[in-house]
Amino acid sequence: MICTMIFFFYCRKSKDLPLSVLLIHSSAKIEDFSAIKNAYSSVLEEEGIPFQWKHFHYLLEKDTSILLKNHPAVIFPDRFASYLPVDLRLWLEDYLSSGGKAMLVYDCGSKNKELRFLENSIFTKLVGLDYVFYDQLGSAAYADVPVKFSQKKDADFFGFPPGKLNDENKIVSYGYNELKYSVARCQDISKNPGKSKVFSYAIYPDDKEINSSLKTISKGQLFFVNLPLGYLKAFGSDDLIARTHLRTFLFKICKIPHLVNAPFAQGGLNLNFHIDDNEEKKAVNKMIQNEIIRPDLEYSFSVCAGDFLNEPGDGLGLDVQHQGASVVKKLMKYGVIGSHGGWAHNWFAEKMKKEELTRSEIKKYIAKNKTVLEEITGYQITEYASPEGIHPQPLQTEILEELGFCCYYYPGDAGSGPNRTFAQGKMVSKNVVAFPVMPNRQLASIQEMAWENVSPAEFYDWLNDLKEYVIKNKLVRMLYSHPNDLNNNQQYIPQFSRFLDELQTAQQTGEIQVKPLSYFSEFVTRFLRTEFYFFQTKNGIKIELENPQSLAGISVALPTAKYQIPNNENFYIRLEKDYFYLICDEDVKNITVECLDN
Repeated sequence: MICTMIFFFYCRKSKDLPLSVLLIHSSAKIEDFSAIKNAYSSVLEEEGIPFQWKHFHYLLEKDTSILLKNHPAVIFPDRFASYLPVDLRLWLEDYLSSGGKAMLVYDCGSKNKELRFLENSIFTKLVGLDYVFYDQLGSAAYADVPVKFSQKKDADFFGFPPGKLNDENKIVSYGYNELKYSVARCQDISKNPGKSKVFSYAIYPDDKEINSSLKTISKGQLFFVNLPLGYLKAFGSDDLIARTHLRTFLFKICKIPHLVNAPFAQGGLNLNFHIDDNEEKKAVNKMIQNEIIRPDLEYSFSVCAGDFLNEPGDGLGLDVQHQGASVVKKLMKYGVIGSHGGWAHNWFAEKMKKEELTRSEIKKYIAKNKTVLEEITGYQITEYASPEGIHPQPLQTEILEELGFCCYYYPGDAGSGPNRTFAQGKMVSKNVVAFPVMPNRQLASIQEMAWENVSPAEFYDWLNDLKEYVIKNKLVRMLYSHPNDLNNNQQYIPQFSRFLDELQTAQQTGEIQVKPLSYFSEFVTRFLRTEFYFFQTKNGIKIELENPQSLAGISVALPTAKYQIPNNENFYIRLEKDYFYLICDEDVKNITVECLDN
């Protein structure tokens, strides 16, 4: 599969202006913050959201009522909007009073034109929170602390996946206990706190401070997030935090028309099994016998193909060129074969960990593993998984792109969905999609859960919650383990079988799709080639879609409270509480459709 990516600008040579979300910047040295800008842009592109970047002058020069028609939501990002003129506070008051919705992120409005901290943010009185204390506290005005949701339903509202919170509703992750995030010290100065809904808190040893809140102001709403969302995406390998907060603001609070980034507006799940060595052979056979591998579900199998495991000559590898070929051929009936590392699982992982391989050597061993698997399968191998999750960025992904891979299992961005991940402030690849591991708190594989004595009942609850999560939120997630994990811990087999039964039922009813990584990767790259525009008309909204490959599986989400369901032969309709979905199941390249206002 050849994966290509086209970036496009949400603008058009037309007398009509398309509906879009505005992201506001202020820095004269805009290149200093290019990583932050690119991080926001990447997430919004991947979420199918129409958006534009504008200097704050754009807001001050426009009549609010006219601007509001085409820009119902405005975001003031971290770093990029740290300096904003005082006049913008009055503009924002007017915008909110007219029914607009705004998102304030982290340090916006906290500095003067020389980028020195103010005594208070220009938005302090409006939001009812003081989040600028640099003059009093110096560097202690910012701290690294855990973040805790007020209650589980608030985390659910933000679309946090099961397994990303502990029992105290603090954010955790794979391999870590509670995570710590950079936040500004924040004091509630609101004279009418009843108008605000607090979703989460920053937790200090002897105190807690508001981390995210939503305030109703006249006809509008003001969403405050005390987290550096762009920085976390660009430099922190934490796509989930930026994505969940942006989705919550735009989809839940603003109800912006958008494209759905899951095929056919259905939740998707990938079952990714890693075949490390010769020990997995018996386990694969038992998985087939126990119907853990089923023909109605399409899996991803990442195979390490070499004849040794720890050292050359130990004979512990799967040896796909000889005795292991039968294993690969059996698995081909149940999904897609991918490549797992560079020939010898433990040997390659150890060499990578110690940085003992040159770039050319890494490429050589990955290519060798890939080529041998292609000789057995007869098709191009495009899926990849790094042994022990050792995946140095951007080096490893650059090599994958050179070798024709289109996607990979990824230990970074844990809990998030397929994305073009960032490292060191830059997008790693436009063409190779990362699939983050889905954690159950600090754990991910079944073997890890067994080591930590996770009960079978807890294991099933996590699996079931994950299924419900991807269905409800129309998201794609990856679940990973090894055949030996179940073979060595058979107490989990009944629960896993029950989970698979329910997946099959949900797939038959069109609620979920269980597919290989490459299926979802192909959709992501094609989705990103879709040009789309939403035009507010006199009586409703006009939608234009174009994709040079195909619009099949592309879906439009429109808020049910605002628009009527149209008649259009190119779409079938799914009606839900907050949105109705126009789902294209035709192999067409251009569609225009109009929906009337309610």
